[in-house]
Amino acid sequence: DLLSCLTIALPFIVITIRAQPYNFECNFGSMAMTNEFGVNIPQTCFQSIGHRRCFYTFAPKCVKNTSYAIPLLYDIHDQGSCPVVFAQQSGWFEKASRECFIVVWPTGNNQESISDFPCWQVPGGLVFSGDQETQPCCCRKHGYFLAPEDTNDIEFLRQIAVRVVRDLTINDGINIDTKRIYMTGHGNGCTMAMTMAAVHSDVVAAVCCMAGSVLTPPSPYYIPTPVWNILGEEDTIFPYEGFFQPDFGLVTPDAYDAFQALSEWNGCLLEDEEQPVLEYIPSMNIEIGNNITQKATLRTDRATHCRNGATVELVTISTAGHNLYYNDLSKINVGANSFTNFPWFSAKSSIDATSMAWHFCKAHSRDQEPALTTKIITKRTIIDSSSGGGRRAVSLGFSILSLAYCCFLVL
Repeated sequence: DLLSCLTIALPFIVITIRAQPYNFECNFGSMAMTNEFGVNIPQTCFQSIGHRRCFYTFAPKCVKNTSYAIPLLYDIHDQGSCPVVFAQQSGWFEKASRECFIVVWPTGNNQESISDFPCWQVPGGLVFSGDQETQPCCCRKHGYFLAPEDTNDIEFLRQIAVRVVRDLTINDGINIDTKRIYMTGHGNGCTMAMTMAAVHSDVVAAVCCMAGSVLTPPSPYYIPTPVWNILGEEDTIFPYEGFFQPDFGLVTPDAYDAFQALSEWNGCLLEDEEQPVLEYIPSMNIEIGNNITQKATLRTDRATHCRNGATVELVTISTAGHNLYYNDLSKINVGANSFTNFPWFSAKSSIDATSMAWHFCKAHSRDQEPALTTKIITKRTIIDSSSGGGRRAVSLGFSILSLAYCCFLVL
């Protein structure tokens, strides 16, 4: 009946609308980060498997002339966002300045010939709950999800490590600890961080990310990797209970299925326990906008006794949504518009998730340095000449047509 049809098609329409470029200004220019933060955060661009890709690097003054090796952390932006906006949200610039480590902010696929909006394309293929399998996510062109080889984001991110280690060592005399390369991110960026651990675990010492999930199975050469993930039970962008709409390419595990999969990869035992609030968490209130505050509970599921000490932790915050950062997004510089126009982002948490993430990641190190080389994967280019507004209309139109066709078959 019509209700069944709507039940099938509505999640795809919702994702299509939400996955369009947010209505704020993303500055991808070479001086974007430097101008925003008032310190030197240079942009590096290079050809990565046929396309120009860029990233920004922040090396605090404290890393110069140190007698010890410096950790490197990737802060990977969400779908539809960009480094200059995301860095204001995530708080890793401030954390790196205080804790003395290097941060890189990679830029997702922002070329109109590839994707309708900035994004990271994550391979699927993870089997969970017996017979369910994740699909590739989260870049689309004309309403269709791309294949991972359309973007080769995994290789681009590995190439960043090669370049950062080489350039900072040669040009600035900075000794980077390649045994301590960490991945963090939000939403699509968190999912990309977990994919890097699954595919290039030799490079990734630990993952500590927010509001995402694992979609990619581990490579045959996978080394158990510590993973920390924090999620809000009320997240409507990356639902805690997962997606299951395989006809529309939307299949993600629920939070606990993902936690179990990571734990199995790492050969862990599962412990189910209530985690007391750690001292560095200021409170257990969740601010949801318009001066409304809700009480929340924090629960940690922890898998221990893992191979190589690769602990897995799932942190769940009741009443929290997609934004789990402490920073107030309504005050972030996003050009002419404000995050207050986007209620799923304007809420903020009074829990300092960035500090929690760093507390987890910094405790882990690889036993061996990675061989920072890259492999080349053939790139297939998608050519498009339509305008941004046209892309949104086509993508949304595809969703509406899908609904209409579904209803036609039912009725």
